[in-house]
Amino acid sequence: HIFPKAVLKGKYSRIEIDDISNLAFIAGKTNRQISDKSPQLYFPKLIEKSGTEPFIAQCIPTEPKEIFETDMYRSFLKRRRELVSERLNEFLCAG
Repeated sequence: HIFPKAVLKGKYSRIEIDDISNLAFIAGKTNRQISDKSPQLYFPKLIEKSGTEPFIAQCIPTEPKEIFETDMYRSFLKRRRELVSERLNEFLCAG
């Protein structure tokens, strides 16, 4: 989960928390390091270390920075869906 369950629990429904737009492919070690930290805390460190390319590759928005705040979770999901949709359309129309 990009926004860990522990960060969202009590503020959002289980369905919202487990939304496919809140999932990303990451290594187990990275997942353990993230643990129950808010993206507001761990994203800046990951971006500093690896740049934005890994996020772009998975259609994970990195701007505006406020999108990492727990109160902005629904906006994050909406933006991620838009990015995934754009990527799929580019792929489907590229043939």
